[in-house]
Amino acid sequence: MDWITWEEFRGSMLNLHNTTNTTRSISRFVEKEKIFMNLYEWFMDTYPSYLDWLKTPVSVRKKYVNESIPCAELYFILTWAIKKEIFNSVYKEHVLEYLMTDQHKSMKNWIRIAQVFGYCNEIEFEYINQTGLGLISRLKKYLSIHCMVLNKPFKSFTDNDVEAVPRLFVGTKYTAKAIQDLRIKLGYTNKTMKVNQIKRRNWTTLFNEKQWGPMFDLFQQYLISSDAKPKYIAMMGVVITKLLCYLEQHGLSQCSDFKYEDFVRFTDWLLKEMSPASAMLYISKIKVFFQWGVNESSFFPNKIDFPDDYWSRLYKIVKDDRIKSDGLAFKEEGIADQIVKALTNYNPQNEHEELCRWFWLIIASCPARFSFILNLESQYAIQPLPNEPSAYGVYSQDADKAGNKYGQFPILDQIGIQALYALQNRIKRKNFKAIYNESNKRTYIHLFQLDKAPWLLSEETVRSFFNEIIKPQLANLELEFKNLSGAAHSFRHHLLTQIALISGDVEVVMTAAGHQDEKMTREYLKSKVSRTALLFKVMNKYESGEITGKFYFRLLELLTSEESPVDAMLRALTTEMNLEQFLGTYGKKMDMGYCLGPSSCNNWLKCWGCHHFLMTREEIVSAIKTLAHQIINMREMIKNSRDFTYNNSIAAGQMKGITLIVKRLGDLKISQDQITSMVNQYLSGQDIKVVAN
Repeated sequence: MDWITWEEFRGSMLNLHNTTNTTRSISRFVEKEKIFMNLYEWFMDTYPSYLDWLKTPVSVRKKYVNESIPCAELYFILTWAIKKEIFNSVYKEHVLEYLMTDQHKSMKNWIRIAQVFGYCNEIEFEYINQTGLGLISRLKKYLSIHCMVLNKPFKSFTDNDVEAVPRLFVGTKYTAKAIQDLRIKLGYTNKTMKVNQIKRRNWTTLFNEKQWGPMFDLFQQYLISSDAKPKYIAMMGVVITKLLCYLEQHGLSQCSDFKYEDFVRFTDWLLKEMSPASAMLYISKIKVFFQWGVNESSFFPNKIDFPDDYWSRLYKIVKDDRIKSDGLAFKEEGIADQIVKALTNYNPQNEHEELCRWFWLIIASCPARFSFILNLESQYAIQPLPNEPSAYGVYSQDADKAGNKYGQFPILDQIGIQALYALQNRIKRKNFKAIYNESNKRTYIHLFQLDKAPWLLSEETVRSFFNEIIKPQLANLELEFKNLSGAAHSFRHHLLTQIALISGDVEVVMTAAGHQDEKMTREYLKSKVSRTALLFKVMNKYESGEITGKFYFRLLELLTSEESPVDAMLRALTTEMNLEQFLGTYGKKMDMGYCLGPSSCNNWLKCWGCHHFLMTREEIVSAIKTLAHQIINMREMIKNSRDFTYNNSIAAGQMKGITLIVKRLGDLKISQDQITSMVNQYLSGQDIKVVAN
């Protein structure tokens, strides 16, 4: 490999002056040909071998200067580097260093060079002018160099080429994302590129750790090669940083001596700063870290002695707390309405805020998951429900989190329908191009698409809008809610509870939630608000005369309690949607109602005053028959007694039973006259006719 010949250099310079293919441009080259000849001869005399030039430090390297063609030297070096494929050789970095020197600042020259070699065109450079990134001339220069390094036109770049940004551009505004955004604008690709979320503050701190920095770097590379998601990797950085804090507080520099009791002490230390659930989340990641590093680094012990029995007990506590917890729904009624009011009244200040506002109004109207809504395709986002064409649902042909293909979630409020139509109309007004979605591996025009970079509304932007703009307007809301990082899942729980109350059918809730497991659906109906609402639904049956019995008082006790019920039967009642199903599971059918006690006492007379007893309107006929027999028995007792008195214990018990039966029937909205009429019908051998209340 050596310098190019004069003929090769002359041919390239002729092309440089022949881009407009006019006689004038060629004549201009003829005028300057002598200067180029002098340049070529100067190089051959000053640096007879290209190695002489490469090995001379830039600071002392001689330069060819000519005022007529200020960048003549640059033309020669680039022509040589491209034709001899220097960018594929070991001398690549030497040439890049030369190209980045301050002597090559002229934007006009770089545009000219890029065009003559077919790397860039005027349209591409014009779009750079519109980026608003600043230092436009440098961006054009960097793009030209990038093309030269790859020896291909910008239009032919692949997504991998974009990520191969030359090392010398690190720290400048010429980033892979900036170039990818330019390609999207030009229509060369539809695949967006996010800013690298992995190397956040915690990882940067870990990399800079004096003794163990290289090890942390290796561990991150392991996570990346294992296809771990950026959020997981970022969280792992937080967890390891926490471990280092523990070591520092205890005067340790490593974990090489960690044994059973050390892991226990570390866990207890975590429990002082966070909830058991959060602590066990940290522990799960610490286990991954140690399992990776054992026998790989002196930072770790030679043999791992995890306290699995201790951690198992903690996991059980976390699981039990989750079962007994109120879930994620809003803890107080009215919170949802206040949020919707704040969203409705807010005046967006820019396009991002406008889209975020519409997003949260949809979330407040539809029990779909956050990511499902954010990734909706504009064209098909809203569709009539298949089983109710007059109603609408949010639709996507992509599978939801539960794996449901072509998922559809009902829209419960008109404000959600308005939001979806407003977003679709916005898409129609703007000339959007389809964008590739990495999460569902599909290209389409998104409902929440932007007409400039970053192209798609991000999850971070949506959550920040809610937390930083909407939440502060809710000054009167409970402290616990203010500490939530977002409300999307709380809205989902809240809306599913409303569906449960209206439908009274757990299968309807399952369909609306997109669940495949009924247990998961019941987990969504655990909040104090949800539990109270469902219990009041049962209480309403008392008030409307559909059921009766002293079991009512157990419900009152549950309603006034601030704690989740411990009794398994009452806990089931807080989530059961169907009263008949509840009675069939926990009640023992008797002649005139249900016993909900732990065991049968075989004394039917006590049922009428027992707090385990519950009766529905379906048992009215049986109750009338029982009442009639009690009246007959009472009459016989009075008739056959020589010294009858109501103070007699047997007579008093008989009268109490009659009174309680009449009271229970009264709870079912049966009047005294109706009771007398039905008793007489039975005693006269007629069929008992129950009058509707």
